[in-house]
Amino acid sequence: MSVCCGSPRRPLAIAVIAAGYAALFRALNRGVDLPPRARALLFGVPLGMILPVALGLFVAAIRLRTQGMNAAGIARKALQQPSWWGGWYPRPLRRRGDMWDRLPREMRLFRAYRSACLVYIFSVFVPVQLMGMANGNLSALRTTMYVVTFALIFGMSVIRRRATARIKSTLAVNDADASRLLNTPAWRTSAWRRPSTAPLLASSRASTAPREAAAALQDDGATRVALTGRSSAP
Repeated sequence: MSVCCGSPRRPLAIAVIAAGYAALFRALNRGVDLPPRARALLFGVPLGMILPVALGLFVAAIRLRTQGMNAAGIARKALQQPSWWGGWYPRPLRRRGDMWDRLPREMRLFRAYRSACLVYIFSVFVPVQLMGMANGNLSALRTTMYVVTFALIFGMSVIRRRATARIKSTLAVNDADASRLLNTPAWRTSAWRRPSTAPLLASSRASTAPREAAAALQDDGATRVALTGRSSAP
C-alpha cells in the first residue's frame, strides 16, 4: 500500500517532467543530428526512471487487488495526496486527518500560492526558456517571463510574511518556529493537535464562525419564509 501511495510518485513525476522536456527539446531541434551518446542520455535517463517506478506501482496495484480492494479504491489510493505536496488538494483525495480546511486563511493562501508558482515554473517558464534557446525570436517573451517570475517571487515573500505574522501573533513563537509550522504538512495531525499549536486551528475556526453563523441565519430565514408562504396558501 505504501508503494502505491507513497514517495515513489515523486521520482515518477520528476521522470515524466524530464521526458516531456526531452521531447520538447527534440521537437525544437529536428534538424540537429545529436551524437548517439547524447540521444541515449536525453531519452534513456527519463525512461530509466519511469519504468522501474511504473512497474512498482503496477505490482502494488495487483497486491491491493488481491487484498480485496476494488478498482475505485486502487485509483483513489493512486491519486491520493502525496506526502510531499503541501498545497491545496481535492478534499476526497486528501490524506486521512488532513487539517487544510482548519488552517488559518493566511497559511492556506501561502501554500496554494507557492504550489501554483511551482506549477508555473515547470509547466510554463522552463518550456518557454527551452523554446527561446532554439528560437532567437522569442527573446522578448523570455524577458517578459523573467519579469513575471520575479513578480511572483516578490508576491510570495509578501504572502509568506503575512502568514508568518499570523502564526507568531497567535502562538507567540519566534521566526524559526513559525517557519517550521508554515511548512508542516496539513495531514500531520500529531503536529497540529499539540497543545502548543492547537490554538492556531482554534483561531482559524473563530475567525470563520461569524460568517458561518450569518449563513446559517440566512438559510433559516429563507426556510421560514418558504414555510410561511406554504401555510398561507389556500
